[in-house]
Amino acid sequence: MKLSTIRTGHGKRNATWLGFMLAVTLAPLANAQVFLSTGFEPSDGYSLAPLAGQQGWTGPAPAVVEHLTFFAGTQAVSLPATGLSGPQLVISPQLISSSSSIVTVEVHFMQSSSGTASDWFPLSTFSANGFLADIFVTSAGNAQVGLASSAVGSVPVSRGTWNDYQMVLNFQTGTVTGYVNSQRIGSGPLANTGSLGAVQFGILGTPGTDTGFWDQISATATVSQFVTHLADGGLGDTWQTDILLANTATSPVVVSLVFHLDGSATLLPIATANLGPVSSIDNFVIPPNVSLLIRTGGSPATPLETGWAEIDSAAPINAQAIFRRHALDGNYYEGAVPVVAAVSSFTLPYDDTAYANPAGSVVANFVTGIALTNPNPTSQALVTCSAFDQNANSFGTNLQFASLAGFQHTSFVLTSTLQALGSNRGILVCNSSLPVGVLDLRFFGNYALSSMPIW
Repeated sequence: MKLSTIRTGHGKRNATWLGFMLAVTLAPLANAQVFLSTGFEPSDGYSLAPLAGQQGWTGPAPAVVEHLTFFAGTQAVSLPATGLSGPQLVISPQLISSSSSIVTVEVHFMQSSSGTASDWFPLSTFSANGFLADIFVTSAGNAQVGLASSAVGSVPVSRGTWNDYQMVLNFQTGTVTGYVNSQRIGSGPLANTGSLGAVQFGILGTPGTDTGFWDQISATATVSQFVTHLADGGLGDTWQTDILLANTATSPVVVSLVFHLDGSATLLPIATANLGPVSSIDNFVIPPNVSLLIRTGGSPATPLETGWAEIDSAAPINAQAIFRRHALDGNYYEGAVPVVAAVSSFTLPYDDTAYANPAGSVVANFVTGIALTNPNPTSQALVTCSAFDQNANSFGTNLQFASLAGFQHTSFVLTSTLQALGSNRGILVCNSSLPVGVLDLRFFGNYALSSMPIW
């Protein structure tokens, strides 16, 4: 991916510079939580000997730390396939990562150009409950993401050269996404629940006579935020969504945007740098004190598309979404809305009263709009709320507010779901069976809008 410009406090950066920044590999950053990071170097405590028994690693004896072939530094791990039978895996020391986080596992792996090709595991991951996911390379030279009982994607990789493999384990949504050399291989559900407990690598099966090499392996926690609602296009009444990202930290931050659209749509038009219709924008780097605006197409000639987006980053990133509406009255309206983390309990205000000007004339009605997103790909989220007016009078408790299937998104006018609220204002106190993204909008009349807080 290459963006044409990126705005900073001093104008525009050169397109070539940004294209280079977006192509760099995803590496552990100084302000991210690192669970594992080693190049098997002497400075890390590794000697030229079998890897098993060093720094907590276990596995087959032929896996050795060596100094003849390496990606960086002076050492790497090699495992010759000759003479092996069946799967042979090297297992990392025990790791502990939060089940509410996203963890990126990365390794540089090379399959020797000589010898009969084997099936290799550049990366395999496990929790305390069992297998999570893996990336494997077939003897035909294709990288795939392995799930519980299937595989997804296929990206050809070359022998005799180092390839960068990355696995993004999203424990918030229960999904895994695999990459090789920053190219997306595929994604799917994690095979088990729980946090990352171990990283493994090795040979899959039917060994040939080639050799695998591993270097620069890491496991780094990342952060996930959600644009709970986005809208683009619309015939006559046209919407556009801006996503503003800013890195105020002192280190670069790697960011990915993944779009989830309602209905059968899979690609979202992006006007920024003429990226065109995409399902995601993967692994771009935002340097310190740089801000980046991603803008959807906003064409009045296309039907309205709605959905939500996840923002995955290797460290916290400041983000804001902005809705722009070219309404039927010919005017433009905007409303900035927060980017949120998924929550299991929340309180939101509502207002469906009429507004009267100082002269006492009713000018317009307030209307409350709600959007909800379930970022879990497979499990249903049930949301119930207790409703109160501004004087704490109850309109009901444990009212069914929404039922969301995996990855489902919904948006609605509040009083269409909870008609008992009538023309009142107050609060909703809500609980969800799974963490969800929440957005609360207040419309003033037919077109103007603003965001309301989520407590």
